[in-house]
Amino acid sequence: MQKDRFLTIVELSEMIALPKGTIYNGDAETDQLPRIKVGGRLMFSERAVSAWMARKVREAEEKQANKETPISPRQAAVLRIIKRGRRR
Repeated sequence: MQKDRFLTIVELSEMIALPKGTIYNGDAETDQLPRIKVGGRLMFSERAVSAWMARKVREAEEKQANKETPISPRQAAVLRIIKRGRRR
């Protein structure tokens, strides 16, 4: 079994293209991400983040397919970043 890597708030912010404050506050559904405190620092499981991002992509794609509500330009930009990361 492969070891899980833990991300700092800065690494997570860069990975999901959201400001650190948004993550700290739990906005944009980031409160759903499991977090642990290590020596006063917040750390996030890379596996959990990847699973969360994959779920968010599926939800956005389903909404787009169903045309329930259009996604915002910001959501579209995040989807492009996520999909680019999948190809690596």
